Amino acid sequence: MKNLSQPWILYSGGLIAAITATIGLIANLGLVDTATLLGLELILTVGLETLQSVRTRTDTVLGPDAELLDPADIVGVRELVSGLIKARNVDSEFMQSRVNDAVESLVQILIEIGSGRAAYELAPGGIFYSEIDLIAEAKTHARVTSFVNASEYWRSAHGAASLTLNRAAIARGVRVTRIFIEDRAHLDELRSIVDEHSSAGVECRVAIRAEVPTTCLKDFALLDDGHLAVSLDLDDNRMPSTTRFVTAATEVGRGEIKRMEDIFRLLTQRSMSADEFLGRERSGL
Repeated sequence: MKNLSQPWILYSGGLIAAITATIGLIANLGLVDTATLLGLELILTVGLETLQSVRTRTDTVLGPDAELLDPADIVGVRELVSGLIKARNVDSEFMQSRVNDAVESLVQILIEIGSGRAAYELAPGGIFYSEIDLIAEAKTHARVTSFVNASEYWRSAHGAASLTLNRAAIARGVRVTRIFIEDRAHLDELRSIVDEHSSAGVECRVAIRAEVPTTCLKDFALLDDGHLAVSLDLDDNRMPSTTRFVTAATEVGRGEIKRMEDIFRLLTQRSMSADEFLGRERSGL
């Protein structure tokens, strides 16, 4: 991209002068009345001034290095700014914190790439904010489902960290309710996991996969009155592949949270308590 601010002033000035001269010539020949031509000149002049004003504002936003950007970069920057404006309009403290993290992380990543290397922060927080960290935002209650591969996920370091964060939330007075959804064939493997979670203070329930609608086979968490939620997309092995945070501050978010609340309500009705599940397993039923 070339910086044409100064040449543009000369070009537009010359063009306006040429138009003015042409108006005088045409008016003298009597081809068009002077008022019409003067109106045309005014329209062209205002149009040129408006275009120059837009260009000046663009250079102001992008800075003096704007001329170093390719046209595709300019489009990308405009889309980034547009996305940032939309994100800033979301009335959610949590989401605004994620916006801040995303902007800061993007800036740092680009600076690193400019130095010939690239660094990505994988620890909790920042642009890679983990779903298990959301429990820190809960004030009174966390309603959670677990449709992940229980024996693999909950025995992993990530699963252990999640349970540790659950314990911390319970210690500060947050009620944590988790509904496990599992195949009947894997209930034996689930027993020790439910026992561990119950011992940690988590209110556990167990739903058998075949006994609930497929629309309820979801892994998500709802906080407090449903103002904030997180859902997980699972891969073919039922392990997390994508984390999606949702806020009730937008109409789309409210719709998604409403669906989660309906699912949780139905799962509660079609599941058994931890005591019932562990007792049933012990009796071999």
